[in-house]
Amino acid sequence: MNEYLRLDQTYLGSCMKFEDATRSRLKNKKCLEYYGFKVYSQGEEDGIIEEIFNRVGTTNKIFIEFGVENGLECNSHYLLFKGWRGLWIDGGHEEEIHERFAPVIANGQLKFLQAFITRENINELFIKCGFEGEIDLLSIDIDGNDYHIWQAINVVRPRVVVIEYNAKFPPNLEWKQAYNKRHMWDYSDWQGASLKALELLGRKLGYQLVGTNLNGVNAFFVRKDLAKDLFIEPATAENLYNPARYPHLRYMNGHPARYCLAVQHENFGLLDYKLKCDAVPLTGFYDEEILDNGSKFNVMSGKNALIVARNKEKIILPYFLPYVEAQNLFLMVKASGAGSATLPVEKNGLIELNFPPANEPWEVELELSKTFVDKQGKTFGLAIIFEDKTRS
Repeated sequence: MNEYLRLDQTYLGSCMKFEDATRSRLKNKKCLEYYGFKVYSQGEEDGIIEEIFNRVGTTNKIFIEFGVENGLECNSHYLLFKGWRGLWIDGGHEEEIHERFAPVIANGQLKFLQAFITRENINELFIKCGFEGEIDLLSIDIDGNDYHIWQAINVVRPRVVVIEYNAKFPPNLEWKQAYNKRHMWDYSDWQGASLKALELLGRKLGYQLVGTNLNGVNAFFVRKDLAKDLFIEPATAENLYNPARYPHLRYMNGHPARYCLAVQHENFGLLDYKLKCDAVPLTGFYDEEILDNGSKFNVMSGKNALIVARNKEKIILPYFLPYVEAQNLFLMVKASGAGSATLPVEKNGLIELNFPPANEPWEVELELSKTFVDKQGKTFGLAIIFEDKTRS
């Protein structure tokens, strides 16, 4: 159980009855909140999902999740580390997901489809991506028509369903947003469905409500034929509700994620993810920036820097010198086992790298003969374009 929920503390705006119910439920080891932890989920969903499958087992380890945004913080990211495979659908973020999850997309673990989901197209989208029949996990989070989408799904039969509920409504109230296929969440309470509405829908679809998470965001359902006596009963909204504890919605667990780390290749570094790049910065650079044409570059933060280059015979990296003109400026380029060269630096130019055949990427040292200082006192050197949109 996460330390951020202080059981001896009552949160302003939360009903004492609901707080007491949570405290009481946590004493029962069938209580799913007890097992919650966060790796890549928004809250403690990673731990709860793991515990559910510890009890009911897995079959094919296939997931489908939609409403993932950039995928870094969602309910199935962590499952990629366990060898699961599946499908993500989101209305945007296509380029970002293809970069940040490049290794698991390349090895076939993850498929991504950019689409706006409606109850009219959801089954067609699954079929289009090759997903039908039984799957282990379905996760729904689209901040609006969640209830109606779940109700419409009939081409896949998930064993476990995670769906967001609107915790503003108490557990004895049945409410759902009227269906609107063009709905876009405006960050108000006009979204989703109450836990009671989802409980009743789940029953009609053959699912049992087995728990909710501590911050009052997601509800967890298990197919009735699998639930048996493994979870807390009665399996009702009134018995399993957690109120909205949104101040604790996003808590830190270690350093923030930038890429999916589930699959990586030795010595590739960012080359695993920057598939359009022939080389990437390693050390001695400022953060990535973007030019008007979309090209991405990094600026040397001192005289010395290190880059990693793909195993190709020839690589060309455009560069420019910000703020100042080049006067008697030189760049030493050295790759271990591939020799070195000294290049005169112009205001704009190209760094050409020529390599003999190798089995892994090359590490290349750069040494600039002189650096400069901008008006803010920041030291800078060459701005090297590692992803050149004009050449793609």
